[in-house]
Amino acid sequence: MADASAPGAWPRYWGVPTADQLRALAVLPIPAVAALEPPGRELHRDLYLDTPDAVLRARGVTCRLRISTTGRTSILLEIDDLDGGARSFTTAARSDEALQAVGESNSVTRRLRAIVDPSRLVVRLELEVERLSRVIRGGWLRRPRVRVHYDVVRVRRGEMVRCLQQVTLHAPPESHDGDLIRGYFDGDAGLRPAEATVRRAELLVKWLPHIPAGPADDPSTDTGAVPDQAMLHPEISFLASQARVLAMAEDPRVPLAERLRFIAIVAANLDEFFMVRVAGMKVATPEMAEEATGEWGDPGVQLRAVAVAVRSLQSRHGAAARACLAAAARWGVRLRRWDDLSEHERVDLTTLYREEIHPALTPLAMTMSPGHPFPRLPHLALSMAVMLKGSNGGGSHFAEVEIPDDLPRLVPLTSDDASFDVVPLEEVIRANLGRLYPDARIAEAHCFRVTRASVLAVDEAHGTDLLQAMDDATRLRAGDIPVRVEVDAAMGELLRELVRAQVRREAGDAMPLSADDVYSIDGLLDLRVVGGLRLPADPGLRYPPLHPVEPVPPATTMFDAIAAGELLVHHPFESFDATVVRFIREAASDPAVTTIRMTLYRVGDDSPIVDALRSAARKGKQVYAFVELRARFDEARNVKWVRALEKAGVHVVYGLVGLKTHAKAALVVRREGSRLRSYVHVGTGNYNARTGLAYTDLSLFTSDAEIVADIGDLFNSLTGSSDPLERRDRRCLIAPAGMLAGLIELIDREAAHARAGRPAAIRIKVNGLSDGELIAALERAAADGVRIDLVVRGICTLRPAPEGSLNRIRVVSNTGRFLEHSRVYYFGNGGAPLYFIGSADLRPRNIRRRVEVLAPVTSEAAQARLDRLLYAYVDDARGWELHHDGSYVQRSAEGPGVQDMLLGETSAAVVAKAKWEHALNGSPR
Repeated sequence: MADASAPGAWPRYWGVPTADQLRALAVLPIPAVAALEPPGRELHRDLYLDTPDAVLRARGVTCRLRISTTGRTSILLEIDDLDGGARSFTTAARSDEALQAVGESNSVTRRLRAIVDPSRLVVRLELEVERLSRVIRGGWLRRPRVRVHYDVVRVRRGEMVRCLQQVTLHAPPESHDGDLIRGYFDGDAGLRPAEATVRRAELLVKWLPHIPAGPADDPSTDTGAVPDQAMLHPEISFLASQARVLAMAEDPRVPLAERLRFIAIVAANLDEFFMVRVAGMKVATPEMAEEATGEWGDPGVQLRAVAVAVRSLQSRHGAAARACLAAAARWGVRLRRWDDLSEHERVDLTTLYREEIHPALTPLAMTMSPGHPFPRLPHLALSMAVMLKGSNGGGSHFAEVEIPDDLPRLVPLTSDDASFDVVPLEEVIRANLGRLYPDARIAEAHCFRVTRASVLAVDEAHGTDLLQAMDDATRLRAGDIPVRVEVDAAMGELLRELVRAQVRREAGDAMPLSADDVYSIDGLLDLRVVGGLRLPADPGLRYPPLHPVEPVPPATTMFDAIAAGELLVHHPFESFDATVVRFIREAASDPAVTTIRMTLYRVGDDSPIVDALRSAARKGKQVYAFVELRARFDEARNVKWVRALEKAGVHVVYGLVGLKTHAKAALVVRREGSRLRSYVHVGTGNYNARTGLAYTDLSLFTSDAEIVADIGDLFNSLTGSSDPLERRDRRCLIAPAGMLAGLIELIDREAAHARAGRPAAIRIKVNGLSDGELIAALERAAADGVRIDLVVRGICTLRPAPEGSLNRIRVVSNTGRFLEHSRVYYFGNGGAPLYFIGSADLRPRNIRRRVEVLAPVTSEAAQARLDRLLYAYVDDARGWELHHDGSYVQRSAEGPGVQDMLLGETSAAVVAKAKWEHALNGSPR
């Protein structure tokens, strides 16, 4: 028997950007609607039938055959009324073949025959639906009276497959619960009303018939979960590290300008994550292959897991940005929207648009016509997708407008320095699009942004000029394959799909772009911009100025200080400029210095180190610089420095085949009397004065003969051979030749001490830990009784033991004002402890495919400092502890952290020094 729905029954529809967001909504409670039952799952196919000439569509009739996994098949006939409503008739069908089902005799097919001959019907559209349904029951029989469907829909027409997500609400007229649910989806859930599912599906296939179907991009059968494996997933671990940085932006006790800076840092790090790590997962670069063992599933499963984690982080990121902007508004710094402006303010901005912005805009048609190829979308730049309607009606047209990157993204509302109000540049352009398209109506205009892979293709083995090859490769980077598309959350389904389809077509088979690679952004796209928001000059909005200690008095040369004994310096608490930069400057200007040799990885734009090397070469000293051209994102800058150094007479080496030189080492040879004496610097950070103020790093200055010999041999290999290094280190651990074996030997030795009943401990502070062989060695040592404390800032794939079990490995991560960048290694060694510092993390790329140095620290005073530092980091009251499930839990959000303690000591030392100098000068107090 047919069911006729009650006239006026009220289905409402909302589009949802992603399947992950849809599933999250399905399990979230809806405020004040306690009676809504938990979701139940069903799968079905819907076949929409019509004649080849669309007779049913023309008459306002829908005919649908539904085939369910429950074994039930039903046929529905929906007939539009003149008053805008519709009458629906449904009955069971015996056959799940379309033509046979409509040929059956029942109340629905008899109505259908009154409209059209069923034998003329064909399947015009096929939908494959995964549905989560929640209901509210009522009445004595507890029948459903309100239904909410959460649908992931694969739209199929021939070989074409497209996906959409939708929420549908069915409720009787004047339903209080229905009103509450509708208000929730319109408001707190932030969804946009949509047309009925079949209408949206028809739009998709209408506008994209010429785009060949790509790989199936519906994640409906995969939750993105990664199974509990022996090691944690490196990409999920990286994203967890960004969540810890984001926690700094979420902390209202952090000064506002710094919170905005942390927002911008996370945005930039996520960009790089997609450019490098997601791209690497898609094309299986050596770096990614070394860290992935296959135990997490195939690359598609891993990429979906990453997409789930990114969306969760992205949601927090946007919320933190909104909270920071709200705090800025309380300081009179407002991010204004066009709709909020006064008429006078709009006139001023329109004048600015006409004079400064409009001439820089070039609208490009988004069409597949031969004469108008789809524009190539710029890397990490904002673009605006526009839907146009003809002024006299007609169909829709589409265009793309690139937002100029040479104009301020945040446009000051006035030229008055006392005013801090700004308007996003895209708001000004959107409001004035009518001037670009005077003969059309702007139906929709929203921003989007494309991120491209950054995998440089340079043939090192067969190239004759690596410098020129790297220069050429960096110029081509902007044309790399797209790996991510960010779209304004308000962008309509059709416009969104058109953008995605074109980007996917550009990506091709080399790096296919799926629905998981499209990220819906609620708010400003590219949150790097908030880091430059102009704030009042109130000191409470920023961290207090840093006044580093100068550990070597100005009257003492660096060479005298080093000759007096090993010197360990902790940056930025102790001055980088007054130690490392000073060491190279003194070497350049000292007539007794004959030779300077050093590695350069990331030196920045304005480099006092490079300036000193050029000066030394001009004075006739022998200067050798090993410049790593493949330092990611610094390639073009390093090409520039190579040419500047060579022009000054520096001997420059810039390539070992297959190896990247990441070591931070300098060797200075000085004539002292009748003999030559060598001085060495080994650091954990780059020779970069800017990062010397922003990163925590360690520097070791020494003239120890064996360390000098090790570093000398290293430079001889770098400057005299293009082959991989051979192991001949004496005291240092040098990769790739001897570091892996040396570290495993030290770990195994510690395990032997533990088995013999002697004290055994390992404490390591690094930026990353993901080498499977080293992790296995650490776990074996822990099983033998070694207590292991690991301080890991970023990626850590070692999985601690479950709570409640014997766990001798503790992993801690620290965050604060400065980026933690130092690397320290401690081995108890049966009571004769060994300490190392250097450039190497415990990741495959560092140990196996880079030139790295770990130098021993031997003086008692320096070892005592390292002991104290390691304990402070391990016991940091605000540290984050890694748990077995991969989550990080902060010990406490209250009180000072380890960096606060170090800053306090620095301030006390500076004050004490000032008092001492004051008294020494005989000035009255």
